Amino acid sequence: MNRVAADLASGWTLTRLATKAGRSASHLNVLFSRATGLTVREYILFLRMTEAARQLTRGVKVEAVALLVGFRSRTNFYRQFKAWFGATPARWRRHH
Repeated sequence: MNRVAADLASGWTLTRLATKAGRSASHLNVLFSRATGLTVREYILFLRMTEAARQLTRGVKVEAVALLVGFRSRTNFYRQFKAWFGATPARWRRHH
């Protein structure tokens, strides 16, 4: 958990984390879910969206925020952000 939070831009995935932990992806996901109530993917997305919102309130450009939190596709970042917060990043920033 700490490794992911410390470096969101590196594009962590369940498979990559499982390899680092010496476990299969499915086993790691089960262990993680039991401990946290979230899947690894849900946790990573939670961290990314929380940090994205923080960066947006600090005035960082949307495209830079997307890269900072590990999204390589601007379109995917916009889609995920809107699904999470109910507004595009620019619109969300105007209201916060």
